[in-house]
Amino acid sequence: MNIALIGAGLSALTFTRYLSSFTTLTLFEKSRGVGGRMATKRHGSFSFDHGAQYFTVKSAAFQDFIQLPDVKPHIKKWDIPIHKIAHDHKLQQIDEKRTLFVGSPAMTALPKALSYQLDIHKSVEIIKIKGQAHQWYLYDQLGSEYGPFDWVISTAPAPQSAKIIPDICSFYHDLQEVQMAGCFSLMLGFEKKLPLRFKAAFCEASPLGWIACNHLKPNIPNTTSLVFQSTKEWAEKNMEGDKETIQKKLLKEACEKSGLDLTDYTHSDIHRWRYASVIKAAQKDFLIDAKQGLAACGDWCIKGRIEAAFESGRKLALTLNKYSA
Repeated sequence: MNIALIGAGLSALTFTRYLSSFTTLTLFEKSRGVGGRMATKRHGSFSFDHGAQYFTVKSAAFQDFIQLPDVKPHIKKWDIPIHKIAHDHKLQQIDEKRTLFVGSPAMTALPKALSYQLDIHKSVEIIKIKGQAHQWYLYDQLGSEYGPFDWVISTAPAPQSAKIIPDICSFYHDLQEVQMAGCFSLMLGFEKKLPLRFKAAFCEASPLGWIACNHLKPNIPNTTSLVFQSTKEWAEKNMEGDKETIQKKLLKEACEKSGLDLTDYTHSDIHRWRYASVIKAAQKDFLIDAKQGLAACGDWCIKGRIEAAFESGRKLALTLNKYSA
């Protein structure tokens, strides 16, 4: 069985792990690296997890997965107090009973480990799928053709998947129903240490929803690296805005919420995530049209969490194993 996977985030990489070995897999990723929102940017000694900040573990399957010998070294507990910054800037510690995990030494560590020796075409954006049942061809942004494939599986965010999945597919309209929202991540690096009154905090009544001292994560260089993430509501209103203007607005808010002058940074960057969170999920573990040989999976099928991406990819793989048996 010849399978094409569009996207190389955690759901796609999990799918490859649980799929039977007698299949041929080809992955197509529009970015330069793997991991999707399990993303990290580096600049000199600064390191920023500018996508997913951490994850939790609830299901037995995910717990077993993170204990696997080739997975466990790339995951660490992030044992810090989480605070809330109220609208009046007062700080309150949250009674956080969950155990938080992060990739180590960066959020990209796990997807990089899972992608080892896979056939991944990076910087290739698939924009069209053509063909017929179990004989599909893919076309990228340069017009190159790939195929034929028995199965095509899209793990791209639902709005992007909806643009390329053929409308004859039985779950085509399910894709249209999924709603996702964006986010902006502001990254600031400082050569000096800052007298921050928290290590990570949620924000109230602000364009900012989250602030984290990324340099306090396990195995990270101890160079002050701060990540500020906008709320989805603010991001949606400003998604098409000028990046420089957005950066200035978020920097001003960062100064107010932190109570510090953060304008003397050594390095700054901003990233626009068009599809960072799930507003309305597909409410299914995955989407599949076995007759056509088309499927889709991702966190947006269940809930916008890293564990949901894992579960969606795992369960789709186990289902396809039955078809190929």
